[in-house]
Amino acid sequence: AIVVAGTFFPLLPANAQDSQSQIAEPPPAQTERRDLYLEVFINDVSTELIGTFTQFPDGGLAATPDELKQVGLKPLD
Repeated sequence: AIVVAGTFFPLLPANAQDSQSQIAEPPPAQTERRDLYLEVFINDVSTELIGTFTQFPDGGLAATPDELKQVGLKPLD
């Protein structure tokens, strides 16, 4: 199994626990693709490599064949 992992933490004010009326608004829907730099795991073992991936508005991820090779993966022909 190939797993690409990334963790995102929302930032809340330090006093967010004190005031329950201050609830963070969800981020707006993503309308453009964006570059992500993610650590690559193969069979639950870190390759200790960071790959550049593109995330599309629908949540899909993509990488170039060269990028996949650089992080230890063999792209399909």
